[in-house]
Amino acid sequence: MSKAQVRIRPFVESDLSEIVELSLLAWEPVFESFERVLGPSIFPILYPDWRNSQAEGVEGACRATDKYHTLVAELDGRVVGFLAYELKGETGEVVLLAVHPEFQRRGIATQLNQAALDEMKAAGMKMAVAETGGEDGHAPARRAYEKAGYTGLPIVRYFKASSLAQRQRLHRRARGGRRKPCGDKISRTTLPTGLGSQGPDSSLPLLCGPLRPLRWRTVSSRLADLDLVSHDSRATVRA
Repeated sequence: MSKAQVRIRPFVESDLSEIVELSLLAWEPVFESFERVLGPSIFPILYPDWRNSQAEGVEGACRATDKYHTLVAELDGRVVGFLAYELKGETGEVVLLAVHPEFQRRGIATQLNQAALDEMKAAGMKMAVAETGGEDGHAPARRAYEKAGYTGLPIVRYFKASSLAQRQRLHRRARGGRRKPCGDKISRTTLPTGLGSQGPDSSLPLLCGPLRPLRWRTVSSRLADLDLVSHDSRATVRA
């Protein structure tokens, strides 16, 4: 598929509905992959309503202009991708990245990454980092970061449902009932999903774009003459 020359520009409020819509479409394969990997015992505990939590997280990140910088990829007047990053100390961290499925594999994520790296460098950052999943659903994201010059560091995260949670799930199934929606203490929103920081409830780590069983920590090699250091965080991304 031919490369798309998009216009990269700052986010404006009127972009929000298109960004939320494309992010949910882009991340659907991610959560389908999570469900296959995590299974029926763990997945519903982590993600009782991923579409709603992710939509809220994206909206929150885009509107938190005092903390996050959001770039939009526009093609023929249509928003086809976005990237949000945060400046922390001397490090710039990509926390959200998504490209509409109809426009993936056309270099849009690479262009968004490069624009973000240029802004990070102009702001005096010495290192750029991002984090994404290691399962099949995040393969496009890994390709996008590698094309932008990032170096991957595999990190594994393990989950196990408690016997109590399993018994409760079987009990609900036997009664034909549905589990009640969980509150913030159990759900992972996108302000969780990849913002690499503690969200509204700091008792659990939040995931940009989700928590994943296998993830890749990526450190950019594009910011010239920098000392590249890797450390653990909790951001996740989807391109």
